[in-house]
Amino acid sequence: MRQFVTGILILLALTIFYPQASHAWLIFHKPEYRGKIIDAETKKPLEGVVVVAIYSTSDVIGGPGGPSSREIGAREALTDENGIFVIPSYTTIMNPIARENGTQFIIFKAGYSGSGGGRVLPFTICRNSDPYYFPPKCHPRVLFSKPIGSREEIIKNPRTRETITITYGIVELTRLDTWDERDTASLISEPEFHLPILYKMIAEENKWLRNHKGWRRRK
Repeated sequence: MRQFVTGILILLALTIFYPQASHAWLIFHKPEYRGKIIDAETKKPLEGVVVVAIYSTSDVIGGPGGPSSREIGAREALTDENGIFVIPSYTTIMNPIARENGTQFIIFKAGYSGSGGGRVLPFTICRNSDPYYFPPKCHPRVLFSKPIGSREEIIKNPRTRETITITYGIVELTRLDTWDERDTASLISEPEFHLPILYKMIAEENKWLRNHKGWRRRK
């Protein structure tokens, strides 16, 4: 709420002191995101998972190559001992010839599946290949906007009308078994913003990988 009010105040200031410039900006706003990350095998909360929300816009009118997209901000949070994370709402101003994109997310914890690869529930079971379809309600920006633990039956496959039941707010990460899996999971495209938690965790994982070639998890 504080971020939204700040954005409104910025726009009002532009209107008062720079009336011509004020017509060249619009409010960009995304809600608070809240979720719970658990171990897919034990169902226990995972502490110390970093979750990053990335905010971006796209040009309404593009050039010969089509509209360009640009990241305008990012926020990160760590899960607590209960596996809970909270990313506050985000408000800023944007150019009127741009439109908001949906929030993108990075989820990372060393030794676990995440944005870099591996089985992450419910995202893995939501995805269809024939036809290719990913239910909008399975997307993290929706999943993390609903009350944690609330459930809903949704259509997974629009052709066959197959349905699945998803639990909002809860994401399950699987343990990785090999060095190659951990190496793949650490290959994350890092946003160009100040995200010290994410950058530190990836650097530590890369250092671990250099020192543990050929590693396999003991089961």
